[in-house]
Amino acid sequence: MKFTLLFITACFTLNGLLTRAQDITLLTSEGEDGWLQKLTQQSNDDFKTEMAIDVNKRTTVQDIEEIPTPLINNFVKGLDDNLPTQKASIVKQSVTKMTTNWKGKSYNERHAMVSCLKSAAGNLKVFVSTKDDPVRSIQAVMEIIGSFSMVFGGPYGQAIAAGLSFVSAFLSVFGKGKEKPEPMESIVRKQIDQALANFYELTLTNEADGAVKEFQLSKAFLDGVRYKTDKLSESEANSLASHVPVYGGVKFMGILAGQIAKLKKENSFDGTKSKKCLKYIELYAEMATLKSEILTQMAALLPESHSNIRSGIMSALKSLQDSQKTMIKFLYESDYNNYILPYYIPTIYTSTDKYAISVLKIPNYSRELSGTWCLKYYGASKPYLTWERQYEKLMVNNQPYTTFSSSKDCYWMLVPHGKNLYSIVSNYKCPGYDYCYAQLSWTTIKSGQIYRVFMPRNEGVMWEINKSGSYYRIRSKWGCPTDSRCNLELGQQQEEARHIGTMRGGRKVYANEPSGGLLSGKGYYWQIIK
Repeated sequence: MKFTLLFITACFTLNGLLTRAQDITLLTSEGEDGWLQKLTQQSNDDFKTEMAIDVNKRTTVQDIEEIPTPLINNFVKGLDDNLPTQKASIVKQSVTKMTTNWKGKSYNERHAMVSCLKSAAGNLKVFVSTKDDPVRSIQAVMEIIGSFSMVFGGPYGQAIAAGLSFVSAFLSVFGKGKEKPEPMESIVRKQIDQALANFYELTLTNEADGAVKEFQLSKAFLDGVRYKTDKLSESEANSLASHVPVYGGVKFMGILAGQIAKLKKENSFDGTKSKKCLKYIELYAEMATLKSEILTQMAALLPESHSNIRSGIMSALKSLQDSQKTMIKFLYESDYNNYILPYYIPTIYTSTDKYAISVLKIPNYSRELSGTWCLKYYGASKPYLTWERQYEKLMVNNQPYTTFSSSKDCYWMLVPHGKNLYSIVSNYKCPGYDYCYAQLSWTTIKSGQIYRVFMPRNEGVMWEINKSGSYYRIRSKWGCPTDSRCNLELGQQQEEARHIGTMRGGRKVYANEPSGGLLSGKGYYWQIIK
């Protein structure tokens, strides 16, 4: 009886998150004493409304009258090719159960099951073979979990139960492939160690071992159960909570969310802190994905007598994701006064981007001009923007300056942030070069007479790129809208740089060289070309 009450309390505790989606303290306090008690005071039934909306949306998709035999055959072949015989057999049995009495199933049930099969088939190899690229494997889970949630909607009849059997079977083979299998604890440990190696935090380090153990115990128990049966008995269901510690809150994730919130609030111009915030968000997205996988697998194993608890678990997932959306969505809001945003490069923080768009459904922005380009200045004999360290006089605190070349060098990565806002990033010899992913910025020279554009590692600014006819204009958005230098344009200027002699008395004489600068007025046009 104690385990029953513990399990029900935990599920409906998490369920309370939904009413406080805008309050990320529900994330930052995860795992603390009293967290569960605090959340049990909140209740709602929005999950049923959400699922009803999803069910109605499914009716707009083309119907599937017949069993999708080609899809199933290819999927079964993939199981045999990539999994040990016993594990492949468990998943194949669940496929057979799912497709039995196909035409007797409702339209929505058939559509949900085909969506599950397509998602599983499309991600099978990377899902089961985690050792070579654990990040891609976690991202496969992101895609799979979304489609799998469809079988939890609607009435809990035999057809949906068969879908749940498939969900629990497939999730049990994560990282269990024939080649280089890797357990959950190893995957979690790798991602934590990588983040903390670059950005050490004592409180996170102290909780890392506990987090790894919680994930390991939870996944090992659920996988072990699924290898024996596709549904728990009453007694097993009542004791499930004591074996799945992840359900009650992972303290490491609460501390991680707290660090993210702190760095967001600070909004420092120091790029090191911005990168730390982004790395922590990347880690959080990956751990949240693995946690969702475990909770989904747990829900799928529950018998019909515990359907209310199953609903509570799925509501908890939705609740957590609403709060996570509040925490992460600032990366998709076009704000040039957000000093973290210039460093958010989706091709680097791939887990964050996939989790935000695919799982949290944060509205995306236009990614026009995304990629690596040449920036060609109109009308100059040396038109191609580049960077150098040749002339000491132009260096800014020993950091490279921008100049111009007649050679076509295409290594400027444009990173869109919506509403024509971009980071301009060096992709020269990336990854590995010393100024790889450094960003264009600018500084004041000679008491405000010159604004030199240079390339620091940790002082990136936002640029506005607007098309004007066949050309583009590039404006600095630093300090906007109040600073006097707001909207000054990137252009070409001449500065003393090359030493050509020394006058009597020791005064050095320099010849001018072109440099990148912020200029007032109009007429500074660029071509953005490959």
